Amino acid sequence: MLDQKAKELGRLLGQSPEYQALRRARDLLAGDAELMRALQRLDALRDAAGALVDSGGSLPPEMDKEVELLVAQVDKSPVYRGYLAAHAGFEKLLGNVNRLIQEGIEAGASSSIITLS
Repeated sequence: MLDQKAKELGRLLGQSPEYQALRRARDLLAGDAELMRALQRLDALRDAAGALVDSGGSLPPEMDKEVELLVAQVDKSPVYRGYLAAHAGFEKLLGNVNRLIQEGIEAGASSSIITLS
């Protein structure tokens, strides 16, 4: 029974306006080649910076400047801002669902009536 209810919840979440907005925003993000290159470069620089710091080194000024420029480019992108907003909306929905599930768990745990159906 729980498996069926979980699948139903997943189906409903997938049909929610918040998830649909996230999918559209993700598709727009994936379709923006310049933005995707900037995000991939930022990830590569973040990895390289982490390795440098882990080995006791410091970031070269050129790397720091490139990160600043890429962050500025990404931050001004309406596509990226739209993705962040859609992601935050879906995360809020998931938080509400988790809260309601927790309330249900607490109510079920304190109930003296046992149902197995």
